[in-house]
Amino acid sequence: MKSIKRILVLGLVLALAMSFGATASAEGIKIGVVYTIAGLGGASFNDVIHEGCQRAVSELGVAYEYVEPKTIADEETILDEMSAGEEYDLIICVANEMKDAVTNIAAAYPDQKFCYIDASVDLPNIANYECREHEGGFLIGALCAMAEQEGISPMFNGQKKLGFLGGVNNVIINRFAAGYMAGARYVDPDYTFEYNYVGGFADTTTAKAMATTMFDSGCDVVFHAAGGSGIGMFNAASELGFIAVGVNTNQNGLFPDNIIASMLKRVDNAAYAAIKSVVDGAFEGGTVTLTLADGGVGYTNESSNIELSDTIVAALDEIAAGITDASIVVPSTIEEALVYTK
Repeated sequence: MKSIKRILVLGLVLALAMSFGATASAEGIKIGVVYTIAGLGGASFNDVIHEGCQRAVSELGVAYEYVEPKTIADEETILDEMSAGEEYDLIICVANEMKDAVTNIAAAYPDQKFCYIDASVDLPNIANYECREHEGGFLIGALCAMAEQEGISPMFNGQKKLGFLGGVNNVIINRFAAGYMAGARYVDPDYTFEYNYVGGFADTTTAKAMATTMFDSGCDVVFHAAGGSGIGMFNAASELGFIAVGVNTNQNGLFPDNIIASMLKRVDNAAYAAIKSVVDGAFEGGTVTLTLADGGVGYTNESSNIELSDTIVAALDEIAAGITDASIVVPSTIEEALVYTK
């Protein structure tokens, strides 16, 4: 396939990264994506959406271009430029940090179709995709507690204390934490937790320092929902010898001796579904919620060198079935999770 490269001049020069599709397709559909300032390459949130867009290029024949803003202030300018050009059949926007920009630009360009992933704006030209992160987090917490019970790794210390590292303190990140905490308490209500926020999604230094503090205080597992910052946490786990949990995509292979599992958040499917709706002429505004039941969230132990027993896997399957049929109700706030009982 022929590659394309495009430069947007927005008062400053922003390089548009190399895309992976032809400049034209049978349908003539062109997709633009504005990623968060964390950019691509962190094997996390933006990269998962990127995978969904690449799949759409391969399977649907659309053209795909993207921008990686350098600052949050750039985002609205970029969206305005892309919308004003009237060349994109769909513009995909990413994460809560872009909410003001999406609100303003989508209102100013009512004929432009937008897909907004991981947040929601109530406008008829926006298809919103959100996730029940707490459902996936619940499986991770239960997995860690059961793995400690079985002593499947010498890195478990028996103190029943888990750490969580978020990128920022917001509702979405706290859903990851809430599910994680509740899942551990579902297995054993004696678990305690430490949690902190890096302050951004591309600060590996701070993430490493915070994870080190958690380990020093007795946490033998740290789960991150911190985007590219999570690499700092993984480095700490590798150097100090504690267990880590990845997020969004399968990060297990990055540090297979330390990462026991990754919580999957299938925003690749969200991007693909939104693009396909445009190709099919079926685009609609509104909000779609990705759940455990429809495969929107989950977990994987694949590529980790820390093996889960068949007993743990079977128990996790049973828990997943309970969440799906609502016999297990997963709390979505940290306050609820800290007092959660089975």
